[in-house]
Amino acid sequence: MHWGVLMKIETIFVRNFRCFGPEWMEVDLQQEITAFVGGNGSGKTSFFQALSRLFGVTRTDRTVTKKDFHIAHDEEELPDGRTLEIECLLCFPELDEHEDEDSSAVPDFFNHMAATGPDEPLKARIRLTERSWLTRIFVREWTRQGCGFMR
Repeated sequence: MHWGVLMKIETIFVRNFRCFGPEWMEVDLQQEITAFVGGNGSGKTSFFQALSRLFGVTRTDRTVTKKDFHIAHDEEELPDGRTLEIECLLCFPELDEHEDEDSSAVPDFFNHMAATGPDEPLKARIRLTERSWLTRIFVREWTRQGCGFMR
């Protein structure tokens, strides 16, 4: 069965998102299939929600909310200035398989791809970075007042 052109999420990195604290959590997705197995509260759903924030179909899927920020057990509330980050490393297996052909697998907007070394495959990185909710509200207020402050 031919699936057409491919772009694959190779690795997901998450930090300060829901149950994941300030240390980077990295999940490498396997070549054919990946299974998320773990107890309640271990982060399975949070990884899928993180992917939704990056690639969601609707604006609601892609909107970061206050509850998306990690609050540690010893914290009463979300500290101002906390940074939530979700990152995916994308690979394009079709480029390796069809080096001599004109491939449409890579969208035109991926103009900045890099390789880790000579003869290594090209990859793209996509990252969502959001400062804590309190800062976000402050930024929106400045924008409403017409002060020209942009996010």
